[in-house]
Amino acid sequence: YLYYGNPSAVSASNGDNTFIFFDHFLGSSLNTTKWNNNSGNGSISLSSSVISFYGTGDPGGYITTKNSFDIYNTKVVVRTKLTSAYRLMFGYANALALIDDPGYSRGWFLVNGGPYNSNLPSLNVYHLFKEYIGATKNYLYYNNTLVAQNQNGRSSPSVIRLSHWYTGYAYIDYIYVAK
Repeated sequence: YLYYGNPSAVSASNGDNTFIFFDHFLGSSLNTTKWNNNSGNGSISLSSSVISFYGTGDPGGYITTKNSFDIYNTKVVVRTKLTSAYRLMFGYANALALIDDPGYSRGWFLVNGGPYNSNLPSLNVYHLFKEYIGATKNYLYYNNTLVAQNQNGRSSPSVIRLSHWYTGYAYIDYIYVAK
């Protein structure tokens, strides 16, 4: 039988079996069966189940999934921590969400149609961002609160892209795609 706190119990959790796409960035190198690495003007490294993007220019480093996904009625969820200077883009490559540099005071928005939300996320703490692609609109959530939406004019399927521009660090703890 199974009981709470049983030190002999083996975990049955498996993100790859649960979600359409999942990565918790285990190990010390990028999983090249899932991702293409395009380091650009920066570097990408993995440590303690977190991928770190360090940017030194435009464009910074980015990774894209090897596979494309049907984007409609799905959500891309990332848990991320940003430093003092950043421009992190995540989501489907043709419908990216952007958490922008505080120097621009633009906050976050959905690329290819805005609008901007000028409430910048706190730095140096983890936040949950979710981009949902509906049949007619795209939605961006910050810590489970809707912060931006626009019309959906995106084509499907698409790869997923994680990228960091300019200087500073961005950290991603995990990413998943779900219905």
